[in-house]
Amino acid sequence: MAFTVDDHFYSEWQSSVQLLQQQRMERIRPAVRVENATGEVYFINQLSSTTVQEVSTRHADTPIIEMDHRVRAIRPRFFVWSTIIDDEDEVRLLTDPSSVYNENAAAGFARKCDKVLLEAANATAYTGDGGSTSTPFPAGNIIAAGSSGLTKAKLMTATEFFLTNEVEGPYYMAITADENSDLLAIPEVASMDFNNAKPLVDGKVPYFMGFNFIHTEQVGTTGGNQCIAWAKNSLGLGVWKNMEMNISKDATKNYNYRPHIKYFIGASRLDEVGVQEILCA
Repeated sequence: MAFTVDDHFYSEWQSSVQLLQQQRMERIRPAVRVENATGEVYFINQLSSTTVQEVSTRHADTPIIEMDHRVRAIRPRFFVWSTIIDDEDEVRLLTDPSSVYNENAAAGFARKCDKVLLEAANATAYTGDGGSTSTPFPAGNIIAAGSSGLTKAKLMTATEFFLTNEVEGPYYMAITADENSDLLAIPEVASMDFNNAKPLVDGKVPYFMGFNFIHTEQVGTTGGNQCIAWAKNSLGLGVWKNMEMNISKDATKNYNYRPHIKYFIGASRLDEVGVQEILCA
């Protein structure tokens, strides 16, 4: 009986699926205030600074100093992801893709969380009774582009702004790859005499001039890159529901499996002196 070696050829498939390069973890969330939120609108109660009064005479009346109470509103935004895993696709792939699909979707939610926070940083915030008072981002909190890129002078201006307004740290700054390159070009950043880190070894600048730098490509780029600088307690994330994953058979899709993930979050700037926008066009 004649046969050919071709009869013994077979197709070999990987038993797993490789995720392509992407940001997988939340980078901004660990650097902000996180609240377990409830209700249609979540309010953060705040108390402004007060002053003390000197007593200059004997038997003086006890002063009554009114406290300046404020509220900041955070409204939820609802994000979902879902797909269908067809039985025929699973057979052709020779592997169950549901796990890697969920992992890929979770990475997408992580990027969305960072983007929600960065968008809220310099957006209109809502204050007052019922959260009905619009509070725009102050123009005085914007450091003009001036010279191109993220410069030492801009960092000094940002640091001075926080210190002048008695803003407590830690301080963070969201930067893109462009601004990371700008920082590497600053002599003091690269020099071990001024910086304990080794940015020229790692290729990233983790800390300089009081700021913890967080690289993210989720920063807005309208009219050029916009670095966001903030103090941890000045940017807030309300979490109504952390990522909840479910998978079930969908009767409307021939009882194929449908993985589903939902995530309910909202964000707001919590005060007007703890957040800055640095234009790096």
